[in-house]
Amino acid sequence: MRIRGWKQTFVVVAALSLALGACGGDDDDDVSTDDTEATTDETEATDDTAAEGDGDEAAASVTLDDVCEEATAAGVTAPEGYTVRLVTDIGKVDDGTFNQFAYDAMIAASECFGFETTFIETASEADYATNISTALEGGPDVLITNGFLISTDTLAAAEANPDTSFIGIDQFQAAYPDNYLGVLFREDQGGYLAGVMAASLSDSGVIGVVGGREDVPPVVRFVNAYETGAKSVNPDIVVLSVYNESFTDPNKGASDAA
Repeated sequence: MRIRGWKQTFVVVAALSLALGACGGDDDDDVSTDDTEATTDETEATDDTAAEGDGDEAAASVTLDDVCEEATAAGVTAPEGYTVRLVTDIGKVDDGTFNQFAYDAMIAASECFGFETTFIETASEADYATNISTALEGGPDVLITNGFLISTDTLAAAEANPDTSFIGIDQFQAAYPDNYLGVLFREDQGGYLAGVMAASLSDSGVIGVVGGREDVPPVVRFVNAYETGAKSVNPDIVVLSVYNESFTDPNKGASDAA
């Protein structure tokens, strides 16, 4: 999902520039979650997801260098000793996908603004709270946590550490503390387009999609939208879907797809 990669990198860099701007600006310059939440619907895709392409095309024309230049021209800089840390979801920063996108975004922002970075790779869900606690040692200015599954522990940490800014990727909360920014994406748009393409290429009238974990709303949004997009091309198409309940088992993903 290359499209998702550049979007995640772009948005995290922009979020970090907002955090830095708030750090160096007036007290009234609060960071709001309203502009970064693309959707609050956690499960259902709608038929109009393909009708919003103009905004994506405009966003695609903006590079990370553009974001950096605009922010630095506005006077956004990192104070000396400014520190940003990342706690990954299950996996590593070189996994070629979700965790790497967040890591690459942090590094891109650090190269632009000149702050210090460290990261902790998560091995299992049981490590979320411990890893967040470890990352908070020494009081970083910003802590990025990656993924929906770590959101509960992120919220608890944000409430307990008001002097640290938190950026949560794929994390929706009913209410955010002032120091917590939730970043959401339109997975349904990518899923819809994938479904349209699959249905357009199918000769048999049967297509399939393999999702990760069904308890992760962004995954469900993608899968639901895939079916919606496919049926927009062929209302009678058969869509086979399966959740393999893992983000780290490529062999199971391959067997599910077979």
